[in-house]
Amino acid sequence: QALVFVAAFLVAFLISFGTSPLLRAKALRYGFADRPRPRQEGPIKPRLGGIALYVAFVIAILATMPWVEGRTAEEIKKIVGLLVGCSAVVAMGAWDDRRELGAWPQMAVQVAAAGLALVSGIIIDAVANPLASGLTDSLIWLPIYASIPFTIVWLVGAMNAVNFIDGLDGLAGGITVIASTILFVRSVDTGQFTIAILPLALAGAVLGFLPFNLYPSRLTLGTCGALF
Repeated sequence: QALVFVAAFLVAFLISFGTSPLLRAKALRYGFADRPRPRQEGPIKPRLGGIALYVAFVIAILATMPWVEGRTAEEIKKIVGLLVGCSAVVAMGAWDDRRELGAWPQMAVQVAAAGLALVSGIIIDAVANPLASGLTDSLIWLPIYASIPFTIVWLVGAMNAVNFIDGLDGLAGGITVIASTILFVRSVDTGQFTIAILPLALAGAVLGFLPFNLYPSRLTLGTCGALF
């Protein structure tokens, strides 16, 4: 299993590191870039770094998931739903990076992507009880009518939280690597190997992108990368 984890990380890292310079060139060529406003000085900031993350993540998952121990059909269904939702968000974000969509079209796609994840079986049906005194009351179970909206709000909120902090070079990427590492360690600790592959591949993809995003950045996440 350790070899599968190493493979997922390296595949994501190498693909992201290798494609980031190519995407920088494409972003400059086709206008996917933040340009200084009139009477302002500053460098042109190419976007589309998120495409490198997305491609690296998806390939790493598809290449290593068949070798993960203990995977089930139900888990594969959830991962497929997650990847389809991610694809929709990345496509919308790339369009925004070029044409600047309004807030409502972006929100509609984000909610639809969260709905796809929900339909595939990804749902938050319990949350940790901060007042718990023992194992028996450590979770607060949510009824279905609360779980559905809570899951959608959580997923959409997480997307936008990263998008909001993506203002300084390397900030969103650095936070993502830290969070992904913690999620990976926790997933392995609880024996959830299928889940563990996801944050590990994401961490590898972001680390491959970060050398181009640290100050002074040569490539940014863009909307597609921050939401992804």
